[in-house]
Order: sequence, then structure tokens, then C-alpha cells
Amino acid sequence: MDTLLVVNMLLNFKQSTEDESIYRILWIDPQGLFLILINIHKSSALPIFQDTSTILEGIQDGNISIETEDPFRVSLPDSEIPIRYKEKRDEAWNLIEPLVGNKNPDIFDPKKRGALINILNLITVRRKSLIYQYLRRYWQGGQIKNALLPHWNQCGAPGVTRQDNGIKRGRPNLLGQIDPTKVGYNADEIMRGKIIIGATTYRETQKKPLMDAYRFTLKKFFMNKEIGEDGSLHHELMERYPTYIQFKYWYYKYRDKGYEKALSNIEGDRKFLLNYRPLSGRSTDISFGPGSVFQIDATIGDIYLVSIFDRTRIIGKPIVYLVVDVFSYKIVGIYVGIEEMSKISAMMALDNTLSDKVEFCSKYGINISSDDWNCHHKPEILLADRGELIGYYGDDLVNNANIDVTNTASYRADMKGLVEHCFNLLNIRAIHDIPGSYDKPRGRGERDPRLDATLNIYEFTQILINTVLCLNHRYLHNYPVCSEMITQHVNLKPNELWNWGMIHRNGYLSTVDPMQRKALLYPRDTAAVDGMGLSYKGYHYSDLSIRNWQIKARKEGRSKLEIAYHPRITDEIYLVSKDGKSLKPLCRVENSSDELFKMASFEDIDDYNFKRRGIKAEETVNDLEQWADFKHKNEAIVQKASKQKKLAEKQGIPKSKQEKLGSIRENREYEKEALRTLEHGTPTHLKQQVEIPIDDLTYIAPEYDLSKW
Repeated sequence: MDTLLVVNMLLNFKQSTEDESIYRILWIDPQGLFLILINIHKSSALPIFQDTSTILEGIQDGNISIETEDPFRVSLPDSEIPIRYKEKRDEAWNLIEPLVGNKNPDIFDPKKRGALINILNLITVRRKSLIYQYLRRYWQGGQIKNALLPHWNQCGAPGVTRQDNGIKRGRPNLLGQIDPTKVGYNADEIMRGKIIIGATTYRETQKKPLMDAYRFTLKKFFMNKEIGEDGSLHHELMERYPTYIQFKYWYYKYRDKGYEKALSNIEGDRKFLLNYRPLSGRSTDISFGPGSVFQIDATIGDIYLVSIFDRTRIIGKPIVYLVVDVFSYKIVGIYVGIEEMSKISAMMALDNTLSDKVEFCSKYGINISSDDWNCHHKPEILLADRGELIGYYGDDLVNNANIDVTNTASYRADMKGLVEHCFNLLNIRAIHDIPGSYDKPRGRGERDPRLDATLNIYEFTQILINTVLCLNHRYLHNYPVCSEMITQHVNLKPNELWNWGMIHRNGYLSTVDPMQRKALLYPRDTAAVDGMGLSYKGYHYSDLSIRNWQIKARKEGRSKLEIAYHPRITDEIYLVSKDGKSLKPLCRVENSSDELFKMASFEDIDDYNFKRRGIKAEETVNDLEQWADFKHKNEAIVQKASKQKKLAEKQGIPKSKQEKLGSIRENREYEKEALRTLEHGTPTHLKQQVEIPIDDLTYIAPEYDLSKW
């Protein structure tokens, strides 16, 4: 295809012997036989004639190329050009406008151009050299008025290090204003080298503050060391040393040449990549519809909670899990617990993601419609960090649920920026307004927020549910819309984007059977079967399917069965089949009407039992002490009675064994009569008994081995 040559096109003559061989087309003959060119870089350049055929042949042969970048292009609007620049431009334009304003090609003819410039010189009394200078700038700059703007921005050799001529450059320092002999020194090459070595060593490598790096640099390179008469070492500044301003200037100038490397050295690679790396896109760039990518992450809530059983007991901070759809920014799953971040907690967050939200909210006393939170689907890709879902935990999801688990790099929360943003919104909109929360480190003298803890985990979950419902209806001001959304007037709210995507970007979502979901995600444990059913953490569960096990337990004793359970739901557990693939639900036996235990989760029960074990340990010690006290008293009574018996036998008439055993019935009747009349007066036979003094008896308590208890 023939090349079309146009005015102001730039041509690069590759075979030229000149260093700068780029020419601009100033004018083209109407018949297309020849054209006018000018070298755009040569300071003495003037228009030259060239055959059009020669140019076209050079382009075809590859000896001439067309340049697309114009170094003289000025794209600033007039409003942004300084007034003094515009004044100089207009002055130059007014001078050469008679020569170029009417587009007369005579100005390109050397003979006619000289005559026209002579006439203009006589009229304006301006130097010919100035007229040539303005014409050359006009032609080289693209034959536009703004090509005459002054190049003052190129004055002063910016970026070039000045040579030291003995005169101090820069602002005079304070010492120089007081004493002219102390104006300071220019930083020569040797001083600059020491500054750069000191700054990179102490600032970038050792990560010291800039002022400390300056002090250490002075100490290392610009101080003389002297040993005093007492043997101590003294430092004295040399006559030539850099000021802090000079140190900062030359370090920053050096650093700016490799700013990325310097900042990475100071902050560390991990922090640099997290906070300062150039952004290459948005999270939505990798998501094409609802369920294409879900992000999951956990954080420690900025709030202290109290026990569900005793509000005077502070139990610490909860763990909050969120699952967010990247396409719509919708929060599709949550989980709140007091256990540490673990595989079980992450599985419960995924279980909530795949569960019906109407049923979930009803368990916390919150009534919603299916449209308020209509998500119970599994994604194509689950983006998680290198924590709970790495290794075989993630393999389970891939192999059993067909969810592709992708793990981010270590310490790179920015790779899950959307879910991190949702955590921030939870803090701002809900958590930081609750008693017991904190949003900054406690200052000296400020009240400890732990003392204000009020909510238990059940109530905190209620608040988070309400907050999530609100966030799913918020307007997204910076959402990257597509043309389809604009033409269909989509309201940029997570719920609306989710619903729109379900129709126009579907194909990424699917559901999981509830029992399959529970078999895959619920944690496993063992429980004992007794006569009341399956006993697990203080609760009993029963069903006709374990009736034979209950009968067997009463006959032969307890047996162990494998179960699956939800840590936050105690209403039912699931009996795992022998092959481990199916579950049988078992309902809780309601033997208590206490609503507090009905709200409690297994985590709460564990916490409660832990507290009870502590109380039991304390009470065991008390029981041992009380046992020792009552044994001491009882043995004193026995020892006293033994002494009295021996004394009575010694003073009385001796009896044989037969006599003692043979009179038991008679003695019993006699004793009954005495006890019956005791409250009406002392019986005669008791008055005749011998009083035995025991004040002189000494009781010695035996030693007991308490370790057996």
C-alpha cells in the first residue's frame, strides 16, 4: 500500500551521516512532485527541497521511517500556560505572522525569503537573526503558534551537578549569618561519596531515622578522635562537614535514581510490596460474574466479649471470618467464634456461605426474606491466604466440592483487598461504637476498654448479621462499571449487582446438597452412648436409630461412635456412617428449659466446662481439708468413748463374751425406755452411772495420706 505523506509528518533518515537526522515536512507541492523539509534538531537548520519520489522510495526500502512521537508537541491549554510565557510567544508571533500567517510557500524559497525578511527588518527594526530564530522555531515545532513558547524550563541545566568555584551555593546557614567565616562549604565529590555511603548504611541497611543516620555519618567520616589525659575518647568535628540539609539533599538525589530499591531497603520487601508497589488493577479484573471468585479471610475483632453464662467474666476478643464475592462486593458468608483461627473455623465460614441465610438468621432471632441475603452457592475459585486452607485442607475442597482453592503469597493482605476493606467497614460502621471495643492503643490514664465489655458472642453475632445486611445494600461509589451496566441502569449496590450478574453473567455458581456440605465441612469427634442417648459435651442426643445402642449401653456399658457437629449449633449433631460418607441427624434431648443453654454453642460449653474444672480443682482442695477436719473430730469422739469403755470395764463386774452377747436384746429394750423418757427427765438408771472425768485425756490425731484422695 502506498504511503501517504502529510504536512508536519516526521521522517527519520537512517542512512544520514548527521547525528540528528529527523526532518519535518513543512509543505507539499500540490502536484506531489516535491516537498519542503527541515531538520528539527539542528540549530542552524533551514527549509530544503526534496523529491517526493525519493522519499517514497526510501520509506519502501526501509532507509526512511516515519516517527510517531513528536518531541515538540505542546498539549497544554492556554489557561495552564504562565502569562509571561504567553507574552513572549505572542511577541514572537506578531513579528513573523506577516511571513507565515497566509501560508504563502514563497517563504520556503531562499531568494524570496531573504527579500521578505529584509522588508520585515526595515518595518519592525528587529534583527534578522531574531527573525530567523523565530521562523526556525516555528517550523521545527510543527508550524503552530505554541511552538514559539520560550524554553525557559530547559534553562539552568537542571539535574546537572555544579562545579565548585569556591563560592558557597544555597541558602546561608545560621552560623554564616552570625559569623561570615562560617558560611559552610559546598559538597565536593569526596563529601558526596561519604554522605551516600553513610546514608545507605545507616538509613537503608540499619533502618535508622534520617537524623540518626546523619549523626552516625558525621561520627564515622567527619569527626576526629582524640584520647584525653584521663584515657577517655573524645570526638571533634572537622572543619569541613555537611549540614543536615546537605546530607538530606544529596541522599535524596541519589535515592531518587533508584527510589524503589531504596524504599524497599528501608521498609523491607514485604512491607514495600504490601503498601507501596504500583497498583496493576482491581480485584474485579479477575472476576467475570457472581461466584467466579470468592475471597475468604479472618481477623481478630476489635472488641472484648463477656461469657454467655456470666456477664462478669470477660472472655477476650472474637475471631471473625468473612467470605466476599469479588464481582458484586457482596458478603456471602460470616462466622464468629472464640476458638483460634483454624481449619475448623474456616470450614464453618464456608458452611455459612453454602447455607440458607433465612434459616441462619432465624437462629439468632433475625427475620429476613430470601431476597435480603440470597446467596447459598459455592464459587469456582476461593482465594485464601497461606493459612487454614493450604495443604490437604484445600485439597478436600478441590476433590470433594470442585472448588479451586488459590492461596496468596505470605504476608500479602493486599492480594485480598476486598475482604480486608469489608473488615474495615465492619469496624467503622458497627464494632467501634459498641462498649468494650477499641480503635487505637489505649493512652496513658485512659480507661481500659476491657472493663466496658458488655456483649456475649450470641449478641455480637446478631450485630454483625445486621451490619452485613446493611453493607450488602450500600452504594459502591468507585465500582468499575461496564457498558452493559450503564445501558441497563444497574444500581451499584452489592445485592443489585449480584442479582444482575445472576441473569447476565451466570454460569459460575452452583449449590451443594446440605448433607454433602455437612459431611465435607463439619468437624468430626467421638461421643459416648449411654442409656439416655449419645452424650456429647454435657448434652444428650437421641433417635430411633441408636435405640439398640442405648439398650446395649445399659447392659454392657458405654461405647464410642463417630459424630459430626457444628461448633455454634447445639440443637443437633450427626452420626457418621461406617464408611464416613453419610450423616444421620440426632436431635438434642430437651431435659432443661434454661434458655441460656439453648443459646450456647459448643465453644461456650467448652469455656463453661473449663471454668467448672477450675472451680472443681479448687473445691477438691477444700473438700480434702474439710474431710481431715471431720475425721479429726470423729476420731476424737471414738477415742474418748474407748477410754470411757475401758474405765467402765475396769471398775465394773467382769463379764464373759457369752454374757455380753446374750444380753443384747435386754440391753436394747432397757436403752429404748431410757431414750423415750430422756426428754422428760433423767432416768434413774442413768443417774446411777459413774461419771468419768476425761479432762486429763489427750487425743493424738493420726496422720493421713491425702495423696490417695
